[in-house]
Amino acid sequence: MTQNANNPSNTPPVPGQMLESLPPEVQEHIKALRKEAEDYRKARDAEAKAKADAEAARLKKQGEFEELAKQHEKRIQELEPIAESYTRLASVLPNGERRVTPVEERLEHMARLRPLLEKLQVQARGTQPGNSPNPRPSGQTPENVRDEYEKRLRASGRYSA
Repeated sequence: MTQNANNPSNTPPVPGQMLESLPPEVQEHIKALRKEAEDYRKARDAEAKAKADAEAARLKKQGEFEELAKQHEKRIQELEPIAESYTRLASVLPNGERRVTPVEERLEHMARLRPLLEKLQVQARGTQPGNSPNPRPSGQTPENVRDEYEKRLRASGRYSA
């Protein structure tokens, strides 16, 4: 350490005493520089605080987007079974044909026409041999009835042919 001419002892000078030992113009210049540095420091701290606040706001906003993304993911999981059922219903169509008719409307038509389908299936089974929907009449056929009636009339003498 070099010794200052104003401080002949080996003890370090006190900062406040050094400033007072300088000429008044230099003291004012140093005070102005310190004031300027303080202003720059405050501005830098304010800028850093503003950046931190902006980052916090961005993270908060991002958190909202994450929440929104979670809600959309939940909605997708709710709708996946419905989409699966629509896909299964579409595969029921013969030959993979595609129509503009909504699936709900088709289901309504199927439910409404099911009794008619069952009735027609029963009738179709009746046309196959050995499977009749209605029992066959037992007894005489119309030809047998006519023949018997003719025999009775001839026996009574009222029929002359």
